[in-house]
Amino acid sequence: MSIAFFLWAGSAAAYAANSAGQDDSPTSDLRSSFARDVAAAIGASIFSCPESVWPVTAWHRYQFLVADHISREAWLIRGNDPAKAPFGAAELSPLSYESLPLQFVQTSNSFVAGDFRGRPTIGVFRRRATDTVSDTMQFAVHEAFHFVGQTRFAMPAGPMQRGVILPENVQLRYLRRMLLISLKNALVRNGPLYMAAHWFQRIKGESNEVHRFESVDRREGSAEYAAAMAEVVGRAGCFASNARIAVHAAQLVADMWETRYSRLFEWSDDADSYALGAISGVLLQLRGIEGWQRRVEAGESMVAILLENVSPQAAVEDDGLRERIRLFYKARDEQFGRQLDVFTARLGSQDYAIVAIPATMRSGGYSLTGGFVSTIRDGRQLVLALGAHARFTLLESLGTVELRGQDFLFEAKAVCGPGRYLIFPVPRHAVAGKTTSPLSFSIDYASVERVGLERRNSEGMEWLCLQ
Repeated sequence: MSIAFFLWAGSAAAYAANSAGQDDSPTSDLRSSFARDVAAAIGASIFSCPESVWPVTAWHRYQFLVADHISREAWLIRGNDPAKAPFGAAELSPLSYESLPLQFVQTSNSFVAGDFRGRPTIGVFRRRATDTVSDTMQFAVHEAFHFVGQTRFAMPAGPMQRGVILPENVQLRYLRRMLLISLKNALVRNGPLYMAAHWFQRIKGESNEVHRFESVDRREGSAEYAAAMAEVVGRAGCFASNARIAVHAAQLVADMWETRYSRLFEWSDDADSYALGAISGVLLQLRGIEGWQRRVEAGESMVAILLENVSPQAAVEDDGLRERIRLFYKARDEQFGRQLDVFTARLGSQDYAIVAIPATMRSGGYSLTGGFVSTIRDGRQLVLALGAHARFTLLESLGTVELRGQDFLFEAKAVCGPGRYLIFPVPRHAVAGKTTSPLSFSIDYASVERVGLERRNSEGMEWLCLQ
């Protein structure tokens, strides 16, 4: 166990001992708990020395609610405006788990952005015994950074493409992987960047398709960097030098490569964007490049800033890696292609009705077991969310929709009206004879209870427009 860990643990203990928050749980105390440790770790970083995480001081606008669904404990951490109170003046207080609003308890998401006691709140949750304090704290900061740190980011025009793209550009994936490996080697060995510059130059010359990664690289990459820095700052303390923080961050991200990023293709097609941000950001810090965060906010790439004055030198191809990537995406494209074929066939079959849930009229979240698949069919851009588990409340009728492993079209247009909808097919026999509102039915993968309904027909297809 390192000295840095004791520094972090001491910071967490100090928050518990000095908290001014009120205890509204009759059974809670200051004993160590998972939720308390996560909340204290958040306080020891972004609320104590936010500028060391990212040059933005607006973290105090959000409070964090940490709920442990295993031990049924919850803690709240909130910071004060650093312009009005000294850094570190955050309030840590226990909550009654049984009294939490349903949005912080009955959700399948790993986090929720909502309102608690009249203040914007990020809720993060422990669901598995294998969840760690470190990973949960980093996850909380990562998600919060989307709301706090990226409000002034200049983002590329158009929608952010992420998830599975059919068909995949295998050569582009290979070049990005080689860039990542070169950056990782430079980080671990404190070595030169000329090989990374070579792969980056190759990527820029590949095709216009490289621009599809720009938004997700900047959005998820910067958030991943901020999360890693929060972990390091919380452990090292606010008075640690920038050089010391950068060295500890390099070790942390190198460890994350072994435990997380080295399995990039196993858990997300977007994972290389997360790794690129964390590694590039730490390398920028190690090299003492000034003002790079402001340049990222203005629209520049973290990798481009890092490599802008580096002359590329030829690097050796890895034909074995290229072939493994080719085989991986060939099998994956075939698998998701078949799944997409079945889904679109049902959307066009008169044996099915089409359920449409308006994006602006639902409350609740979803988790996906298969991620997103994006492709073009018949000239239309389709984004399919795979294996959704969710429970929605429809705000107009207050009815509920529950999904159990259901695929659906994400942010799609519908005949129900303007705006975007979540769309999925159901067998007609499941809704046969149920012509009045409110609608209720249940099948293996979906349940609808007491939901307002408007039926429409278009080109021989029956639409169930939920309200």
